[in-house]
This record gives sequence, C-alpha cells and structure tokens, in this order.
Amino acid sequence: MPERQLGKMDIVKLLRRKYALDPFLEISTPITGLAFAEVADDIPDAHRLVYNCPPDADDGQAYTYRTEAPTSAALTEAILAANENRQRYGIIFVDPFHTYASSSIDLTGAFALLRPGGIMVVHDCNPPDESVASPEFTAGNWCGLTYMAFIDFMLCREGLSCYTVDTDFGCGVIYKHRPLPGTIPLWRSAPLDRLALAWDAARHDAAKRFAFFAQNRRELLNLKTVEEFFALERLSAAPAAITEG
Repeated sequence: MPERQLGKMDIVKLLRRKYALDPFLEISTPITGLAFAEVADDIPDAHRLVYNCPPDADDGQAYTYRTEAPTSAALTEAILAANENRQRYGIIFVDPFHTYASSSIDLTGAFALLRPGGIMVVHDCNPPDESVASPEFTAGNWCGLTYMAFIDFMLCREGLSCYTVDTDFGCGVIYKHRPLPGTIPLWRSAPLDRLALAWDAARHDAAKRFAFFAQNRRELLNLKTVEEFFALERLSAAPAAITEG
C-alpha cells in the first residue's frame, strides 16, 4: 500500500504537540475542512466554527459554533464579545469557503481569536494550477482565491513569522508573535518589498494574477518542502505512514 502524503491535519497535530498549544479551533464550512474527526478524538478541547451552514447540515461531529451567514464575521465577533475580547485559542486551523472575501475574513478573525505565541494553519494556499483557482465555487478540487487572501494577509502585517508547506494544496503556517528562524523575517528585505509591490499590481488584474503567482509562488508563500518543514521545526522525522506528496 502506498504511503500517504503529509496532510493538513498532520501539520496541525505535529505543531500542536510540539508547542503544547490548546485549545484548538477549526474555522470551516460544510464543504471545506472535512477532517475535524481526525482531531476531535485526540484533542479534548477541540472546537469548530462552521459558517455557510444550513440547519440540516450534519456530518456526525459536534458544531461548537454554527451560522447560516455567508461569512464567519458576525459569529467571530460574538465569540470575542462573549470572552471579553480575550484571545482564547492556541492553534487555529482555517479552511475557508474559498472566495477572497470569505478567506480574508476567516484569516483576520482567526488572528483576532489567536493567543500571542499561537499558530494558524491555513489550507489551500498553493493551488497547483489556475483550473482550481477560480474566484467562484466549482465542484471538485477548489482552492479559489484563498492563496491571494493568504499572501495579502502576510504582506500587510509587519513582524509575522510564516511559511507554507508544499503539500495538500499548500498549508500556510502563521505564528503570532513567535519569531522562528527560516520564516519571513521580522523586517522585510528590499527585494521582498519590491515583490510585494509587483504582487499588489498583478493581483488586481484577473488576467495576470495567477500567472504572476505561479512564477513567484516560492517567494510569495515562503514555500517549504515537507523535508524542509521537518528541519525548520526541528521535528525528528515524518511519521512512518507519511511521505511528501
């Protein structure tokens, strides 16, 4: 039997275990995420926020927070208000509805809910080709514009430590106030600032956006192979049943 590739929830579990991060929150929709069961049994304090969620949605896993609203904004604000704006979560997995607006709101909301020193893992940041990067929903593999929202989020915030693991359609890792060697530096370099300017020009042109991304994805995403991920995080070895995809 062939070994499976490192998946999004493998990254969540490895980082949570290494940094002892709890509690856990997933932000997703009924058609994204789809892997909460992988962590629900292992993490005692595992929560999830599901939006775009019709009343009859039921995947057999508990919904901590759910809303029929098309974005997570109002529900995230309600959670913050109920907790007196305390940043509660140690690790948050974000698998948005992959429009630009939904992805951007999920990233901003997750960061607001994340404790200093916490980690966000974001799925679908590295679409392999333009066919899965449509701005509008398409059936099957769909990464949409989450990659665009992820890049904008990183480039608009000074001091983030972040990178993307080149597996499972790209798994972005963002550290909140936790410097990490080998990630995007605390103070961006002049070449990266120049790349950010070129990206900002290209991102507004739908005809040029993906071509620019494809040509510069390694620098824009701070892309790491699975092997580089394990070295960067000083993890001894990949689990035996997992290989790079």
